[in-house]
Amino acid sequence: MSSNIWYHGQLVVNNDCLYRTMAQSVYTAFHDIDEFIVPHSKDARTYSDIIPPELPNDTCGYRFASAFFDPVVATQLPDNVMTVFSTARTEVISKVRTKVMVMPRRVFEVGIHHVSKQLLEPWESRTFSPERALLHHYRECLYDYGMRCDSWVNDTTIRDHYMPELNIRIATAEEALEKAEIQY
Repeated sequence: MSSNIWYHGQLVVNNDCLYRTMAQSVYTAFHDIDEFIVPHSKDARTYSDIIPPELPNDTCGYRFASAFFDPVVATQLPDNVMTVFSTARTEVISKVRTKVMVMPRRVFEVGIHHVSKQLLEPWESRTFSPERALLHHYRECLYDYGMRCDSWVNDTTIRDHYMPELNIRIATAEEALEKAEIQY
């Protein structure tokens, strides 16, 4: 990417994705490769469990608050998947560094952390309760936008709700990579 394009062209990429998925997807989520929107409700394991099949008439999507899972803070990280073993999460949950899941047909333009312009003025992106779902951001914690990187809580949601299925999928992927003789 040219250094003349702001933030590596992420806005262009996000909006290209928005328009490409508009005719074929009910929902499209916008987040980085080191971020995951994770259901936190005890009764929810998938997006379908937390997002209604049809949005209310005044809604174009949902904003998910975020928290850092800093690998430097983790007590031990084996050579396995960081999302399972990194359980130290910032106590402060950011309502600024949000990411969105939208109904593309109702959105004109997305930003990096928000819906920039919905197609109809009455439609809004609603804030999703962190108790129901939270954006897990696996990277070094950044002291910006009111984030505090000095207070941590233990969050084992990934390990408690998804570990058995993740282990099967990881083993399958590792086996396929070994068969193809691809180093990982």
